[in-house]
Amino acid sequence: MAAVSETVLVSAPQDHDAQAASDPQATAADSPLEDFRVRCTLKRAVMEVMEMCGRFVQELGAVLPEDVRELALRDAQWTFESAVQENVSFNGQAWEEAKEHGLMDSDIKVLEDEFDELIVDVATKRRQYPRRILESVIKTLKAQHASLKQYHPVVHPLDLKCDPDPASRVEDLKCRGEDIAKEMSEAMKSPKDDDRKVRRREKNRVAAQRSRKKQTQKADKLHEEHESLEQENSVLRREIAKLKEELRHLSEALKEHEKMCPLLLCPMNFVQLRSDPVASCLPR
Repeated sequence: MAAVSETVLVSAPQDHDAQAASDPQATAADSPLEDFRVRCTLKRAVMEVMEMCGRFVQELGAVLPEDVRELALRDAQWTFESAVQENVSFNGQAWEEAKEHGLMDSDIKVLEDEFDELIVDVATKRRQYPRRILESVIKTLKAQHASLKQYHPVVHPLDLKCDPDPASRVEDLKCRGEDIAKEMSEAMKSPKDDDRKVRRREKNRVAAQRSRKKQTQKADKLHEEHESLEQENSVLRREIAKLKEELRHLSEALKEHEKMCPLLLCPMNFVQLRSDPVASCLPR
């Protein structure tokens, strides 16, 4: 079977050449107008089909002799792959020019589904996380304020002792005074270093004040938001109280009406009225 297929593949170009030689004008007119190759879109899909058909080509070796089986199968496989590669095109491109990697419809659908899930996840986190972060920051600032209120500096008492010999004390003070005078004289010798230290201290002080100011402003802002939420909560509580009071008045009016309404006193009336039908729906 492999030999027959080879004969057909070889003889077909000869007939085609003979026909082209006999009628060169018709060949020149037809060749640029029509492409006889099979049009495909994905090179990977064609390769999968070739692999699937390659298994059928390998099964042909069962009827061949052992000594020529391997060579014949390899020749048949190469002939089949070459014929497919020469007779297919991908968007007008040949087999060598087309790219192997491409996305199929199923791959694009999976990527679109994953992208939609990511969009929904990000949108949900954008709605939920800022409120959680704000609650955590408020709790942290309140805990810091509470801990600062409980802080008290520890003062250790000192035992005062009277020196029976003031002369030694005076000598000690003189020595210290001389040392301080020497340090002051050395400090006066380098005013540039002192100015640099003073400027550094001033910058540190300004930066510390700015940081404390930002912390205070942030705490004040969070406190204002907390106060506004408390006010809204109090307004809702007052509205709930008004609704409960109105419900109580309506219940009393209904009880008064039960004494005069014959429909409510009828024994066939199976409708059971609850004493407080709205109270179960309201928050406690």
